[in-house]
Amino acid sequence: MGVSTSFGQAAVLGSTQFTFAPSATVDLGGGTLNVGTGSALGSVELEGLLENGTVHDADIGLIFNSADLLNVAYHGTLDLSPLNSTVTDDGG
Repeated sequence: MGVSTSFGQAAVLGSTQFTFAPSATVDLGGGTLNVGTGSALGSVELEGLLENGTVHDADIGLIFNSADLLNVAYHGTLDLSPLNSTVTDDGG
């Protein structure tokens, strides 16, 4: 069974690095997720689905580990260099 969270819930965490659990669904609700240097969240590891919004990645802020993007516009460098990094883009 997956975990679902909203962009608002994720933003409250405000840590410098956290991981969305495997099979998590993060719905941006049309908003923007700012990650990387200078953002409130810093570095974020994503395992699961990120959907419905925009990601602004100031540097290598979003780390992909078996992640799916659905209806997401991604602004920044998409870094898949870490071992076993995978991402699937399903529109956006």
